[in-house]
Order: sequence, then C-alpha cells, then structure tokens
Amino acid sequence: MSFVNVGYGASAVGKGGSFFTYDGVRRMSLSPFMSLQPTWLSLSMNTKATGLGGDCYGDSGGPKFRDGDATTIYATVSTGDAVCRATSQSWRLDTPEARGFLGTFVALP
Repeated sequence: MSFVNVGYGASAVGKGGSFFTYDGVRRMSLSPFMSLQPTWLSLSMNTKATGLGGDCYGDSGGPKFRDGDATTIYATVSTGDAVCRATSQSWRLDTPEARGFLGTFVALP
C-alpha cells in the first residue's frame, strides 16, 4: 500500500550529500507504507529501493492520502529524517485526540 504526499516543500537532490531547492510549486509523490504506531503513520522515502518519492522541508501540515482514495486525508506530514531520503512520520488523523481537535472545526465522517 502506498500513500500520496502533497506539498509545497523542498526537493532533495544531489549525490552523496543533499541540497534543497524551493520553488513554490505544489508537488505530489508516492511513499510505501512502513508501519503504524498509535499516533504515527510511517512511510518509506527510500527512492533507491522503491523508485518512489516522499516529502521534505516545507511540506509539514500537508495531507497524506491513500493511493486511490483522494477523498480522505489519513495523516498530515510532521517529521522525517534530516536529508529527506529515508522515512517520513505523519500524524494520524483517526486517533481520538486528532478527531476531537478536528471535530471542533469541521464535520467528521
């Protein structure tokens, strides 16, 4: 299972080290599922292993959709590794705490 990342953040490029470019363009990428913790959705961003992408600096707060379901936001981008190449940790939106907070602002399914 993969998730769609949406955001305006940096693109990580470079061999060996990384440098980050910002151009204000909204992008989408796919990241494969890694694991599910009580409050986190962990996704792989290892493009060498998966051929897919991920999120990076500036994408925080952006939505994560399950691939094939663009109507439900499953998590929001929160943190990842320092070079935007290994893992992404996103806050799950199905927890009682998240639903309690969101429910004060929007009608939830």
